Amino acid sequence: MVGRFEMTKHSSQLGDYKHYLDLRFTMARLFHLTILTLLLAVAAGSLSAQQPAAGNRNDRSATIQEQIAARQTTSKLPKNVAAILQTIPDDTVIGLVVLDDQGKVVYQHNSRRELPAASSIKSILLLELFNRYAEELDRQPRDDIAAIVQNRKHPAIAHFPETRQQELDDQLSGVSIRQLGLILIDSKDRSGKPYSNLVYNAAANVAIALLGGPAAATAQMQQRHDAFQGAHLRRYMLARRNVTGDNTATPLALATLFQTTVNKTPPDLKAQTVKEVTDILHARDYPNGARLYAKGGTLYSDPVTQVRSGQFSNGQMTMNYAIMASQKLRSKTSGKQQHETLKRLTLDLYTGLQNPK
Repeated sequence: MVGRFEMTKHSSQLGDYKHYLDLRFTMARLFHLTILTLLLAVAAGSLSAQQPAAGNRNDRSATIQEQIAARQTTSKLPKNVAAILQTIPDDTVIGLVVLDDQGKVVYQHNSRRELPAASSIKSILLLELFNRYAEELDRQPRDDIAAIVQNRKHPAIAHFPETRQQELDDQLSGVSIRQLGLILIDSKDRSGKPYSNLVYNAAANVAIALLGGPAAATAQMQQRHDAFQGAHLRRYMLARRNVTGDNTATPLALATLFQTTVNKTPPDLKAQTVKEVTDILHARDYPNGARLYAKGGTLYSDPVTQVRSGQFSNGQMTMNYAIMASQKLRSKTSGKQQHETLKRLTLDLYTGLQNPK
């Protein structure tokens, strides 16, 4: 009896102990499952924060592609240039690109973003103007130019002060297409005598008018090259920027102009015509043999704008570049001061791209 009782008691204790082990095992499983659930929830929340809250699969794919493009843009910038971009204020947008001699992107940041172009878009305009009048670049006087300049109601001229009309007549009415191109690109003549800002921009307006106006000129520019789809003339120079829209371009469009024309001939253009254009865009030869072709742009109104574009070559490297800066006007009187800041900023970026580290 004793043995039986003791055996029964022992069996009962073993059963209780087994139940105790089963309970601990179950509780441990529940604990691990809870932790795993929490980790999965945190991961899902992090992932959803990186994806669109709503939308179809294409929307999500587009967002992913934008993220990939952003990472590629960052990786393509030299460290010294990336460091400068880290200092840019929130009210400032920078776009830049460097193309090699074959048109391959070397560095980029917002290279396909349209930004205010100011006068830098005149380089593409000049190409179309000289192509249209390739066989008569030096004919003068020209009745078509005089008719635009002397018509106070023409949209190319109407917004200029009537008190400056005589200056426009004297400087522009008798010029050839070649002379018109020289004036619209360079605010100084070959002797170094400066043209007024009014005449400099009125010359561009005459060119736009000869091509049929901003919309028609844009259509002609854009058919020249796929990259020029990012260039838009929406107004005449010095007209208000907020009425019909601003003149804009992508850094890629501006850099491509130089990459495809300097010492090259694009399809459907005559070699001599292209040479006439690049001769005007030729800005400087350096003592060490380096050469610069360039066209910039400046605007003090909102948004304040500074653009540098061109081709720099020194025998060892060729850099087709565009650096565009746009900054919200902070006060009615701060435009020139802000422009000076952007001018220094774009020069620092230009120097950094020339000497990547």
